[in-house]
Amino acid sequence: MTSLWHPFDAADRHNEDVARRPTYRNVLRFRQRRQEVATPKIAVVLSGGGNRGVAQVGMLRALVEAGVRPDVVVGTSVGSLNGAALARDPTPAGIDELQAVWLGLSRERLFADGRMTRAWRLASRANHLWSNEGLAAVIDTFGVVEFSELAVPLRVIATDLASGAEAVFAAGPLKPALLASCGLPGLYPPIEHDGRMLVDGGVVNNVPVSHALAGPIDQVYVCDTSADLEIKLPRSAIEVILRSFAIARQGRAQRDQERYGADPRVTFLPRIPDRRRPFDFSGATALIDAGYSAARDFLAARPPAAATASG
Repeated sequence: MTSLWHPFDAADRHNEDVARRPTYRNVLRFRQRRQEVATPKIAVVLSGGGNRGVAQVGMLRALVEAGVRPDVVVGTSVGSLNGAALARDPTPAGIDELQAVWLGLSRERLFADGRMTRAWRLASRANHLWSNEGLAAVIDTFGVVEFSELAVPLRVIATDLASGAEAVFAAGPLKPALLASCGLPGLYPPIEHDGRMLVDGGVVNNVPVSHALAGPIDQVYVCDTSADLEIKLPRSAIEVILRSFAIARQGRAQRDQERYGADPRVTFLPRIPDRRRPFDFSGATALIDAGYSAARDFLAARPPAAATASG
């Protein structure tokens, strides 16, 4: 009877008595390795959108419950905040913590400076109207200092105020990158970081799908909560600035939607209507629930091979 263990084939026969595994086992292991290599690589992209970013919490919950665990997260502006939370803990518990943060947000917390302070800044030719201390406090609740501490790689998009180019951060201190990405021009102060003066990433790339597709990615899920133009007309000078900002971004957003909407790798989750004004943080629970329900139903309606992205 032939043994299942064979001597190595060696000219000098030194390994003649050394047992090795039969060929069929090696083939099995090779197939297993090939299956591991074939596991889809997933990216989650989160747009800017200010207070409308609350709907992304529900979208992310639906993705996590569907078994989607990203290999990379890419975020701009408020999407970088939500993206950092997802990259820190891509589990239902992590989404619970992110939801608790959003339910605690208010205009008073994020834009606390009074009229006199803002008037003084205007008179003194300051480069912003509000301090970003409230935003910095929100970032501190994540308890993450460096990008390297995150469970999933994160890409944060900001804008170089000198060159107008995109600035992408994936390493180093997390807080200044997030403050820069969320730095609404004129409202929050520009951030000096990595030798550059930086403002909101939404100025140049509000829905950064391009950065997700720059790597070896098989599937991209996009949570787009960009402001649309169906909201009420602005009432204040600040709202006029924000409305103009949204109009300027809309051109690229439409082009990107047309470009990537036909890409089989890219899935845009359903957008959620939000009629609130820019500084209104009320109704967060309802918008989170709406984002969750729409994304859950959308994912459930997709073919199993497409809906299951985590491998």
